[in-house]
Amino acid sequence: MTQQLEVVTIITQDGERQLMTMKQDALVTEKNGSLFIRYKEEKTDIPVLIKWDKKHVVQLTRRSQPVNKMLFVLDEEVEYLYQTQAGVMPLATHTEQITPRFNAKEELEHFEWAYKIKNGEEILGDYQVKLHFL
Repeated sequence: MTQQLEVVTIITQDGERQLMTMKQDALVTEKNGSLFIRYKEEKTDIPVLIKWDKKHVVQLTRRSQPVNKMLFVLDEEVEYLYQTQAGVMPLATHTEQITPRFNAKEELEHFEWAYKIKNGEEILGDYQVKLHFL
């Protein structure tokens, strides 16, 4: 089912806070007990896929060049390789929150997760992603 989606991303790095907001059409489907949310980024038109297992795991895939995948597991640190134009960076996510909110019809109306990105012990930033289904 296609729905209007507002994506709000809040990034805090070195004491500076950055807020990004976009509205896009999103395709929301359910398969094998997981929820899939597909949309294209507003300015870049890059396809994004968010997969949520309806418990405590979120996977984000950006089909940019190169493709980047990030895994968020509640209360766990997950290492991954972040592809950049300059090469590969070993990073980790530590997910602190995954919060869904459903309406009276049991439809997802709000979904958010908060995490830190780390390089070794160094915290590179705090991130919060909020999805509002309009």
